[in-house]
Amino acid sequence: MHKKIHSIAVIAAISVIAVVALPVFAIGVGVTPSALEVSGRKGGAAEALLMVTNTAQEAGMYRISADDYAAWMVFAPDEIRLEAGESQKIRIRLLPQQEGIFGTTISVVGYALDKKSFNAGSGIKVPLRFTVTGLEADRLLFWRNVIIDILIVLMVGGAGLFWWLWYGKRHRSFTENMGRFLHPKKRQWWK
Repeated sequence: MHKKIHSIAVIAAISVIAVVALPVFAIGVGVTPSALEVSGRKGGAAEALLMVTNTAQEAGMYRISADDYAAWMVFAPDEIRLEAGESQKIRIRLLPQQEGIFGTTISVVGYALDKKSFNAGSGIKVPLRFTVTGLEADRLLFWRNVIIDILIVLMVGGAGLFWWLWYGKRHRSFTENMGRFLHPKKRQWWK
């Protein structure tokens, strides 16, 4: 029992000395928005903006990266230097390779500029959800537009036909115009 207490005391003393001897610098970071939601098409590109702010009292470096699906994302820039209180926009370009709904987190980690001392990076994770549609959704959109166009042509054509039947020949009645439309006289080429 005595040995156990002695070894715990030694470990605690070493831990206290290590913490007191090495100063730890933490850099503050803030981001807006707190979550991102993006949609795009397979093989296409989608973009989102993220504002990174240095909330610390000193300048710092910040690295931006994706925890998952990193091959699908490009950050411009992916590393920035910010003075105290300064902000900068980060453009996130997504290049999805398959259809579905995906989620990951964007990590923004800040480091102090002083390289001589131990730097504990502080950071924040921003949830990112992106929905990727494929060619099937594009086909459905195409056919929906074709059907709408056909309906518009039929409506305009129907209105024109109605106008011609009603007002087409002033000296004829609607029924005479309708009769001529439904049962046209056969003309002979010599007349």
